[in-house]
Amino acid sequence: MSESGSGSAGTEPPGTVIGGYVVERLLGAGGMGAVYAARHPRLPRVDALKVLPAAFSDDPVYRARFEREADMAAGLDHPNIVPVYDRGNDEGRLWMSMKLVPGQDASGLLASNPRGLPVDQVLTIVDGVAAALDYAHDAGLLHRDVKPGNIMIDTTGATPRIMLGDFGIARQQQEHSDLTQVGMVVGTLDYASPEQLAGDPVDGRSDEYSLAGTTVQLLTGAKPYGVSSGTAVIRDHLMAPPPVPSRLRPDLPHAIDAVIARAMAKQPQQRFATCREFAHALRAAASGTYAQGQAPSNPHRVPTPPPGPALRPPTPPQTAQLFQGAPSQPFQRPSGPIPGAQGTWQGAPVGPAAQGRQQAGSGPKRGVLIGAVAAVAVVAVAGISVLALRLSGSDDSAVAAPTSSSSSAAPVSTTTPVPVNNTSTLRNGYIDPCRLPAATISTLGISALVDDPGQRSATGVKFACKGSDSKASNADVRFATFTDSNAWESGTPVTVPGTTKWRTFTVPSINTSTPDYCVTAYKSLTNGVLYVGLQKVGNRDCSRGTEIATAITPYLPQ
Repeated sequence: MSESGSGSAGTEPPGTVIGGYVVERLLGAGGMGAVYAARHPRLPRVDALKVLPAAFSDDPVYRARFEREADMAAGLDHPNIVPVYDRGNDEGRLWMSMKLVPGQDASGLLASNPRGLPVDQVLTIVDGVAAALDYAHDAGLLHRDVKPGNIMIDTTGATPRIMLGDFGIARQQQEHSDLTQVGMVVGTLDYASPEQLAGDPVDGRSDEYSLAGTTVQLLTGAKPYGVSSGTAVIRDHLMAPPPVPSRLRPDLPHAIDAVIARAMAKQPQQRFATCREFAHALRAAASGTYAQGQAPSNPHRVPTPPPGPALRPPTPPQTAQLFQGAPSQPFQRPSGPIPGAQGTWQGAPVGPAAQGRQQAGSGPKRGVLIGAVAAVAVVAVAGISVLALRLSGSDDSAVAAPTSSSSSAAPVSTTTPVPVNNTSTLRNGYIDPCRLPAATISTLGISALVDDPGQRSATGVKFACKGSDSKASNADVRFATFTDSNAWESGTPVTVPGTTKWRTFTVPSINTSTPDYCVTAYKSLTNGVLYVGLQKVGNRDCSRGTEIATAITPYLPQ
């Protein structure tokens, strides 16, 4: 077992005795401790000894996470997984012993082959790791740190054996413990899935994404998103297209690009059902027999999270609370310059009221460092200010109330029959704007919609997503479905062919230095109220909302 990378915690010198093991040399150090080659106290062999740094021994959360790692990893028995032998506590130093795999790890192979490994060798590595991961997933465990440094090649047999090591941040698939939130990055950023970076529920397809990113590096010698800073890497995992290996290595079949693109899709449901299916597709692509666009052959093997938040698409890290009023490029109101930034449209109060609501819910979802670093990445792209909406009820006096764009407009009946009744966007009985056809959204000049965690976490919101508006300097277009909306009742009717269910109203920004929002809302009979929120930046006004409403109406239910 070897572990690449270096840690900030101190390491032990040769000759140190830990749990009876005698340290011979340091193999590596990482977030969960150091790994040594150490002589077994009784048997004539050298094992890999992983030790929790003494400086962290008094941290009960850190200790519990280390002990949990050993217990879970010890239950795995597979030829492609590094076995765990024992664990213990030596005067406050927690340790775990594992098989020391003779040979190299994949990062060592890459050091000798900086332009990538032979394709056949890559396929062999991917086959072994995929088998190990699917076995762990079937046992209810995730790895969450698949990378070249954790892939060992055992060279003692007649043929090399691929072994996946360091289930150091493994966790149960349906676990919602905070043990992986001890102020450190959970998993290596270069290979982490979007949902893992966002702190969303993850399943085996998150490991598949990391395996595909590792495959890119094995094939090309380059990390999936280059050698950018951590914030840029997070941004690319969340928003950039999947890497294209053949651009760096033209001799690769283009079918491999398609396989990587699918395995590294931003939405887990768009990936292969299992890691082995990805491995089989990769081998088929290399041999010229891959049929692009084929459906997963065994979707029943995808570990299914429990109902509720786990069914949501992956969310970018939440940053609005951290960077309220952050400076950015100025936009213009029709009446003159505004020294603020494009705002973040949220359906909940900001400040103490919002924090109280979050604490009353399911608790924080994101690790401290991941949330902060990811927030910096987003701010590097666009400044953020905060807008809050009051959507129903009469409380939350600190929240800006919506004002009608026409104060003299009379309410219109909500029961007018209309010929719109497309149920393709329904999920769990409500309109899911993330299901709007991608082609329609693209035709409008809006980027592919991604989940919007700030809006989705608000009271009364069922689903929310957003995209960038190319017709307004890439300012956000925000979609959200609420269970109900008092604001819709007093809104101004919008003329949209085929329906009378659209209304528009203005919502002032809480930050008075930033432009207001124009909301165009569709109230279905039983499937919620769909909001389309546009900040009035540049030349964009409420007519843009009408344009969007007209295009998406054919895909909405009555």
